[in-house]
Amino acid sequence: MVLSVACVSAANAAVTFDGFSVGQTSADPAVAWASPAASQPIFGASGTRLAYTNRYSSVSSSVSVGSGTATFSNTGGSADMGLLYQGSAQDLTGYTFSFNLNMTGANTVFEVGFWNADGGYANYYVNYTTPGTYTIDLSTLPLIEGEPGSFDFTAITNFAIILQAPSAGSATVSNFTYTPAPGAIALLGAAGLVGARRRRD
Repeated sequence: MVLSVACVSAANAAVTFDGFSVGQTSADPAVAWASPAASQPIFGASGTRLAYTNRYSSVSSSVSVGSGTATFSNTGGSADMGLLYQGSAQDLTGYTFSFNLNMTGANTVFEVGFWNADGGYANYYVNYTTPGTYTIDLSTLPLIEGEPGSFDFTAITNFAIILQAPSAGSATVSNFTYTPAPGAIALLGAAGLVGARRRRD
């Protein structure tokens, strides 16, 4: 019975997704996806991480990763900056994400994007106006582009953390974790608890 409880608890534990400890920098005039890749697991599997910037006007933008944080900054007009994780296909159904966000200047549009093995994609976003610790539950976020109602999370190959800056400002992300949905082993553990109780009764 103790083993069953441990399984249930472990299935719901948060796991560090990226400790942002591998130093990496991308700055204009780099184009999207052009920066050198840094080795970085994606949800526990092998893969790579790309830091990128993509400007929409004459501004200077950059992404810097290291010492536990990812820093996104720009000096003027609209730009987006991000980290793209590429790995083997994995089932991310029911995952939630948590992170610390701090910003200066303009409000931040934070996006998470997914691409699956079939080439489909889905981007979700939230507007943040104050620093804090946030949790992303995809079931409650608006889908800004992609395949509403039909996106397949069972074979995700790419995942992106993106910050859009409408004007001058910067943002830092740290302590980025994910929590998988309760797995089959947790369900078996719960069934074991019920069975044990019935036997006592």
